[in-house]
Amino acid sequence: MKDRTAVFGDAHRAMRDGRSADARRGFEASVDQVPELADHALYHAARPARSAGDRDAARGHLARLLNEHRDSVWVGVAATERGEIELEDGTPALALGSFDLALGHWEAIGLERAKHGKARALEAQGRLGAAYALAWELSGSGAPIAPEAAVLRERLEDRGAAALGMTPRELVARRAEALLRDGQAEAALAALEAGPRAEAKASGDADLLRARILVAAGRRDEAREVYGRAASSSDAAVSGTALYERAREAWNRDLDDAAAVDFTTLLERHPEHEKAPEALYALGRITEKRGDLGGAARRYENLVLRHPSARPSEEAAWRAGFVRYLAGDRRDAAATWQKLAGRDDALYWHGRALTSAGDPEAGQAILEQLGARSPWSYYAWWTEKPESAAKREPPPQASPESLSSLARAHLESARLLHGLGLDSDAALELGAAEHAGGPSPLFLTEYESVDAYPRSIRLALALRGRGVTGLDPHLYPRAHWSRLETAARQHGLDPLLLASLARQESLFDARARSPAGAHGVMQLLPKTASALTGRPVAPAELESPEQNIELGARYLRQMLDRFDGRIILAIAAYNAGPEAVDRWIALSGGRPGDEFVELISYRETRDYVKAVLRNYRVYRALYGRGPPPRLY
Repeated sequence: MKDRTAVFGDAHRAMRDGRSADARRGFEASVDQVPELADHALYHAARPARSAGDRDAARGHLARLLNEHRDSVWVGVAATERGEIELEDGTPALALGSFDLALGHWEAIGLERAKHGKARALEAQGRLGAAYALAWELSGSGAPIAPEAAVLRERLEDRGAAALGMTPRELVARRAEALLRDGQAEAALAALEAGPRAEAKASGDADLLRARILVAAGRRDEAREVYGRAASSSDAAVSGTALYERAREAWNRDLDDAAAVDFTTLLERHPEHEKAPEALYALGRITEKRGDLGGAARRYENLVLRHPSARPSEEAAWRAGFVRYLAGDRRDAAATWQKLAGRDDALYWHGRALTSAGDPEAGQAILEQLGARSPWSYYAWWTEKPESAAKREPPPQASPESLSSLARAHLESARLLHGLGLDSDAALELGAAEHAGGPSPLFLTEYESVDAYPRSIRLALALRGRGVTGLDPHLYPRAHWSRLETAARQHGLDPLLLASLARQESLFDARARSPAGAHGVMQLLPKTASALTGRPVAPAELESPEQNIELGARYLRQMLDRFDGRIILAIAAYNAGPEAVDRWIALSGGRPGDEFVELISYRETRDYVKAVLRNYRVYRALYGRGPPPRLY
């Protein structure tokens, strides 16, 4: 089998080395020599043929793939390639059909490129408004195709508003919004200035957009003035949104008094606005920060009463108890949390409140209830119950014979590709096998063998939802373990803590990229990586798991050193930056660690710290505990 597949492996190496002609010949030979991978060979043969200008050969390879291998993982990208050739041939109607085929495929690789191709096909057909909608969506997506989509968007904008089915004001707004999403705030302002200003000034929506751009440009005083104009709009939706956004912008800069005025005005003028629950919650937090803990409790309870199903109400219901606890009203706090006994956070703090109110036996009983129900939760760290090893349930079993014939064929292709060292392509085939055969425990170890940990963890979650047990090692795998151990040893860290952080950051995905531009397993920003190395670090470098993990470990070590080895503070700083943690330390007034976490101002960071520590507790239970760590 090795000799038979060698031609395919050699072709892949030639492709990686830039030897396109050799790669093409090898892939064309592989179509018949390795029929299990014929669709892979056809797709990879088509690309160098097209690059060499041999469109007929490329078209033939793609047609054969699409006609003979309709279940291939490459259907979507092959249809996109064919659509691009059809555009070059001047047949946009055919191209549109190919792009729609690509967009309807279950495997989402190359989705943005197919959308871009469809936009170009629509443009060629004169359907400019539909083309613009797609180009506008893509140009701010952060996808690799975004720069090309921005060029297309600008070309369509040059056709004028009428050609796109818009008014001039609408086109100006859309252009400015696109530039704002691209991070070009000054260019967005220039686009607004170039538009029909008199008409735009009469629009509350235009004022909202202008204010957002001014905030992005750092011109916050001007933004407040423009938000003020929008807030006076007769349109309640616009007015309420302007008040909310101006309040949030002030609150994010710790200008609590100004924020409170706008939040209050929003609630007085527009009590049914969609942001009213968020405004009520924010006022509770501001009141809490001012030290009026009773007033904060009343605000939280008012939110729950008025908007019981709103997203902030769940947090407010718990927080009403917490501010009573901080005020020393431990019995009232316990009564509040008793009503929320189905939640780990309420159960833990109910026990804490009873203990501190002079009823340690009742408090301990509740904490033991929490420990029995959720022994590996974040809150179990604080119960003072010694950690125990995880109960090793038998791993879920399945055999290839239980799969459909199509799923088995994809599985065999995946194993062939893995044997050739082509793990990315193998992961695609495993995804096709799962798509064809449904979620099966069989795929868990298969995914892990090719480092497709995001897929294995998501599958484990799906299986757990179906009642499958024995999944903990798959939900919390030792992914990239040798790399994590090396980096941890180099920087004096527990590799299980690094794994806990990596799981939360990226699910161990080396190619993960956040909307903020963080990359890789440890989700590092290029500017952070550059500061760590003392040289410019390109985003592509951060896709290397070795380098990314080493830099993430180095950064975590710096945060631990800065905060005297306290894990909670280091994790919070990894997420929100050390300056934010300095502020929270000052505001916490030396309270214990469990209270400090609940006082973290940023909801995202508060939840992040709890999630990483939950991961850490599970990892220690599964893979060896060692001495108890210093959390705080």
